[in-house]
Amino acid sequence: MKKIYFTPLIYAIFLFLASCSDYFYNFSGYTWGTTYNIRYRADNRLDDSITGAMQLIDSSLSMFNPFSTVARINAGSDMTADSMLAEVLDLSRLVHRASNGAFDPTVGPLVELWGFGTHGEQATPDSVAVAATLARVGLEKCHITGGRIEMDSDSMRLDFSAIAKGYGVDLVARVLQRNGCYDYMVEIGGEINARGLNPHGQPWRIQIDAPVADVDGLTAHDRLMVVELRDAAMATSGNYRNYRDMPDGKRIGHTISAATGYPVATSTLSVTVVAPECALADALATAAMAMPYPAARAMVDSLPDVEALFVIDSPQGMQTVTTDGFPAPAI
Repeated sequence: MKKIYFTPLIYAIFLFLASCSDYFYNFSGYTWGTTYNIRYRADNRLDDSITGAMQLIDSSLSMFNPFSTVARINAGSDMTADSMLAEVLDLSRLVHRASNGAFDPTVGPLVELWGFGTHGEQATPDSVAVAATLARVGLEKCHITGGRIEMDSDSMRLDFSAIAKGYGVDLVARVLQRNGCYDYMVEIGGEINARGLNPHGQPWRIQIDAPVADVDGLTAHDRLMVVELRDAAMATSGNYRNYRDMPDGKRIGHTISAATGYPVATSTLSVTVVAPECALADALATAAMAMPYPAARAMVDSLPDVEALFVIDSPQGMQTVTTDGFPAPAI
């Protein structure tokens, strides 16, 4: 998973009342380069089971664990796909098709080239380097045959950073459900899966941050709106916290086009997606940031049970546009 050091784009507003939260437990900490906060109703604590689920994700999809399944595949030492990687790859293909290729987990070499990967900032690549790296990108060049990953080029790489965090949220949610939990909120790095009701017996209240850049190393949490979420998942993607200032003074975001090989420049500042599962919301939010607004809106409208909020930079200033079914701001 892509290592990040910024705090979540969206996070839950926790409201505590001792009289009505006797069986709600809170479990929080730090994982995958970000924070997590999990609130669940249960007869007993399930923290060990939750930690085990997170460790499974790390062992399969982490780009920073040299022994993970995806790391071994990228190194060419073991091309066997475990069940989690296979499931994430299948979902990636679905979003890849829905976005006309804008979402592509093989874009990792381009992300590295532009200084947003594991090696940190690098010099601005020239067109020759971009073209050579682009030739190593393309999900259609990657296949699973007999449980093994096959790629058209030995230099191709898989990077599920744009979907693995959401998938991890879903995996923790599955653990809670298997243990009989029906009221919970799982948040990892701003990606959320919320089911049932909060300790007040109401839908979970989620704050969505405005796309405001951090100042002097401090993360801005200016409120854009608060919405109620129940039996759904939410994820936000944006370029305003993960960017580079180039030598020529130009600022580029971390979303790299799998079609052109260059950072994407659109009027969209951030996208928040609501979907049945967090992995899908996570991938669609990333895809929407890699597409012009009209195409991204068409993609969202074409998918069942998916809604989105777009924050657009316009001559009149920052504007919000939502699909018809996106949750209304909570009072």
